[in-house]
Amino acid sequence: MISKLKYLIAVFCLVLPCTAMAQISIVATVDGKPITNYEVQQRLLFLEYATNISVTNANRTRLTNDSLQL
Repeated sequence: MISKLKYLIAVFCLVLPCTAMAQISIVATVDGKPITNYEVQQRLLFLEYATNISVTNANRTRLTNDSLQL
């Protein structure tokens, strides 16, 4: 019983990082450096905080492009 539990925990620990890594992807490159979708999200949150502009569907594209310029 304990060996089955150890096996299940080991499989879970091996699978968990794979699913987390699959969510992050490269969306642009700037001077040869990759920019991930996570970095764009963080920059978008920073712009929202710094400018007091709430992110809506109408301005999301413009703010995303602005965040890539940072």
